[in-house]
Amino acid sequence: MTASRAARLAPLFAVLAYGWREAFVPLVVVAHNQHGAVLATAGLAVAATRIGSWLWARYGSGITTQPAPRAALVAALLLVFIGLAPEEGPLSLLLWAAFGLTWPIVQQALLHPSPSLPTALLWLLLGLALAGPSAVGPGAWLMAAGYLFWSWQLGRGPSTPPGPWSPALASLTAPPLWAIALPAMAMSTWLWLVPARLLASGVPVAWCGVALALGYAPFALVTLARPPWLAARQPYFPALVASLLVLAVLALALSRDSWQMVALMAACSLLAGLLRVALDPTSLPWTPPSEGQALGEVAGPLLGVLLLVVAGPTAVFGGGAVAAASAGLLATRRPSRP
Repeated sequence: MTASRAARLAPLFAVLAYGWREAFVPLVVVAHNQHGAVLATAGLAVAATRIGSWLWARYGSGITTQPAPRAALVAALLLVFIGLAPEEGPLSLLLWAAFGLTWPIVQQALLHPSPSLPTALLWLLLGLALAGPSAVGPGAWLMAAGYLFWSWQLGRGPSTPPGPWSPALASLTAPPLWAIALPAMAMSTWLWLVPARLLASGVPVAWCGVALALGYAPFALVTLARPPWLAARQPYFPALVASLLVLAVLALALSRDSWQMVALMAACSLLAGLLRVALDPTSLPWTPPSEGQALGEVAGPLLGVLLLVVAGPTAVFGGGAVAAASAGLLATRRPSRP
């Protein structure tokens, strides 16, 4: 493959891998885990894959000196090991955590340049949809082959130095940490539980990825398009969106049919996308996130697992609703952006 063609395909693979990771990790645990608490393990696995992004956002390049080709190679090997024994849920937590450490390094190396909005949306949803069949078959090995290929391609070209995703974004005035973490927690607290609920409602494993893609599409579209009118961020608009998000999350908690879950998840993702863009208009879903976003994506599943153990599945959605309400309340206490 020529260098120019590889350069065009690299960001597409990065977006595909992001969508695949979002759906595959909780789905493969729920579908295959035979040891320990299945639902709790799924939530912990999701948090484990995001710990590397939080460390990267918190400490920057100081967390690792590994070049991108080596990180991609390690990611490929970890996915091979995960695919060998998907039923070993507790053991896979360590492998997913190690995979999460490689994640921001490889993503940063591949996302140059960032793809256009329609192309990115298509590949993101394709990655989500492919997670269902992947969870049935050797999906981890297929993705491992992709990482192995990019390890070779990245090794052929000039190395990508570690550092912030975008110096231009780093120069902007960052919102308070929890103003970004709470909107992320509004979805990440319960999102990992949706595959299990879809399976319980009778959706086959192979089709769960498609269902998740339909539910995730509004969030992806809003966060990619980033409508300019949202940048004004008047203080009561996020509060209104957060209030509607609370109602949508609680309705999702009470839903039982698969079509209801998909429709309500789409409503939740639309509102969560509006809330995220209103509070943090610079972020994109698959890029190495800001510290607040990364913190929310790690803390959300951990909070969800704690609520699951203490009070059951319904409480997990309640935690997401509380996070959404807190984000809206915090937004009203901050001055609007001129």
